[in-house]
Amino acid sequence: MIERSGSTVFAVDVGAYWALTDSTRLGWGSHAVRDSYSSVDAGDNEIGITTNHWLVGVSGRQSFGDDAQVFFGRADVGLVVTIVNARRTVDNVEIEIATESGFGFLTRAGYGFTASETLNIAPQLTFAGFSLPSGFNSSLEFGVSFTF
Repeated sequence: MIERSGSTVFAVDVGAYWALTDSTRLGWGSHAVRDSYSSVDAGDNEIGITTNHWLVGVSGRQSFGDDAQVFFGRADVGLVVTIVNARRTVDNVEIEIATESGFGFLTRAGYGFTASETLNIAPQLTFAGFSLPSGFNSSLEFGVSFTF
């Protein structure tokens, strides 16, 4: 019998951009998402599954506004790798179930504002899709970015 269960999601972005115009940037981007799901039974034995998605590709960013306050959009397209692991603490075993690669994309919209001379804060909404041999996976994320 399952006593408790839960899930966690963590995402991180890294990228480099070069200015094409004052408001348009082009570069590369990397988007990583980790989803973990677990259940614990009455004997404190955990059974869980973790999915890791990595998207690496070309990235474009368009800004609307001035440097102090700006609406922006971002789009990435590239290669994606997904690794799925399962674990069971009864016998402390973790096995890799599947590794797949395919095509992925990301779209993002947000609003950035200057918090100080060296810090920009931007709440944002992201939709990412991954087309893999086993099917299509997608995620909708809300986050905040900090640019120094």
